[in-house]
Amino acid sequence: MTHKKNFSKELLEKLYIEEKLTTFQIAEKFRCCQATVWKKLKFFDIKLRLPGINRVNLTKEHLKDMYINKKLSTWQIKKYLKFQEVRFIGNFVNME
Repeated sequence: MTHKKNFSKELLEKLYIEEKLTTFQIAEKFRCCQATVWKKLKFFDIKLRLPGINRVNLTKEHLKDMYINKKLSTWQIKKYLKFQEVRFIGNFVNME
């Protein structure tokens, strides 16, 4: 059985535009697929932000500290940094 998600335009504008949550974060909050959120944004004609890397002041040393010293998983680092993707971490911390 599927559960239909009823998002209002006002709610999506608040979360996506004002709070700057990603479609992945909104989907997690409402336990639905990211594509569902994306389709609702399109349906309500809410301007989509360009996908990309979150701009953070992150040094290689800080990333190494989280990944190697604190032994955080890439998933934990992703959640901490509010990133959608962190596939680069393993290669990044091993660069000299």
